[in-house]
Amino acid sequence: MAENGKTNLQKMYEYQELKGIGNYDYVVRGVEVICNYGSRSCVLNLRNGHGVYASDERPLIATTDYEIENIKSFGMCNKNRNKQCKCSPKLREWAVKENMNLQLEVPKVGQRIYAVTQDSFSLCEYGGVVSFKTSGQTSPSYKDDKMKDALEIVEDIKGSWTRQAGNKDFIGHVQVENSGIYNFCIPAKEIKYDDLGSVFLYSKNKLGWVHYIGAYSLRKRFKEDGSNELYVEIALNIGRDYYIEVDIPNVNKIDYELKGNLDKHRLKVINDGKKEISGVWIIDKEHRDIYTENYDNVVKENKHGITRAIYYLSPWYVMLLGGLIDKIIESGELSSLLSNILNMSITGLGARYTKTGVLLAILLLGFDNLNNYELKRVKNKIQKYIMTNIYLKIEIKNKDYSDRWVYELESLSIWDDKYHYNVSERPALNIGTELEGPKYEKGNFGLLYNFDTSTDIEKLIEELKEIASDIINAR
Repeated sequence: MAENGKTNLQKMYEYQELKGIGNYDYVVRGVEVICNYGSRSCVLNLRNGHGVYASDERPLIATTDYEIENIKSFGMCNKNRNKQCKCSPKLREWAVKENMNLQLEVPKVGQRIYAVTQDSFSLCEYGGVVSFKTSGQTSPSYKDDKMKDALEIVEDIKGSWTRQAGNKDFIGHVQVENSGIYNFCIPAKEIKYDDLGSVFLYSKNKLGWVHYIGAYSLRKRFKEDGSNELYVEIALNIGRDYYIEVDIPNVNKIDYELKGNLDKHRLKVINDGKKEISGVWIIDKEHRDIYTENYDNVVKENKHGITRAIYYLSPWYVMLLGGLIDKIIESGELSSLLSNILNMSITGLGARYTKTGVLLAILLLGFDNLNNYELKRVKNKIQKYIMTNIYLKIEIKNKDYSDRWVYELESLSIWDDKYHYNVSERPALNIGTELEGPKYEKGNFGLLYNFDTSTDIEKLIEELKEIASDIINAR
């Protein structure tokens, strides 16, 4: 908002906000939620409202809105820093600190339940304290009549916005040509405050009504050129009109750019005896679960399906992958043990197990749940490269929707296959080589380091079995 004093818009905004007795705002759908042991925040979702809405028409949250359908995950749980694990929250009902004066109808419990204020909290059975960063309430400027002066945002085209008379928040209109995950970015050179601001996303339907999609807190990240930027990740689909509203306190001018998400990692030296020589990009399954419609659309728009994994492998790792696949096919036991390792995060493995276990887990992350027939197909494709000095790029596409019309032009022989594999030669992987995931998709890189290439693969397999058994016993 404006730097000097309160504008009329601010006063109207504050007047229209819903506040509890303790002067804390009531919480609405789309609010950002944090856990003191979580690695990241998440958004509180609400399938059906309770009949009471804030001034921006977003439904209020009730004390009973704490289930997994409301809050899915805070990333990694750091309760035990020596044994990190994937967050699967088990929360209790929201506890409201101040006196409550607003009740909501909650049909599923057959009674009236109190609304939640921003100072409320919930306790997780694993020890975490969950709270709200904001109330989630926004200014009423998202109304349709406020959108008519929105600036046009075009992917990969940098723009600039200066606050106009009336101190309106930045409003931008965008239509995308590809469904997927996007980054809305703002150079952070002018942002010097702890409160980085928020981005609110809306969509206009065929009838012309503008509805709220979600609220996102701007995050800061460093770029390779040494500068830093603020950004949010948002899911956008083709064929829709979107509106982006940005509210950054005490800032009257911003530059911005909308970019399709493209995960990157540049190989580097860790220390004198350790350097990154290969890497594996793996799709973020949590992101897929949160943005189901967006995930489905990406698959529909790509005849070969969405990307499951991309491998960038040095010759020794090509040989090791081939040997591991052979051993998995030979041993039914190893296949089941492998799934237990792959259910653990790379971070968790790194904190608890040897570098061999981490190496094997990363190398096989893209092959969990594949049957022997599919594994043999992979082995056949890379067989001619084993024992050579050739670097490979292996792309694994997940054909979840192979029965849909987008595959009509494909040969019949691939309709029965769940995965599509593309193996190609690539230049040597050196320090400084940049690895890339697929554009418009979201994932993570697992890095593979220089390793004693004289190590016997049989010994690696035995260590893999020991680690998997240890995981089973620990549970």
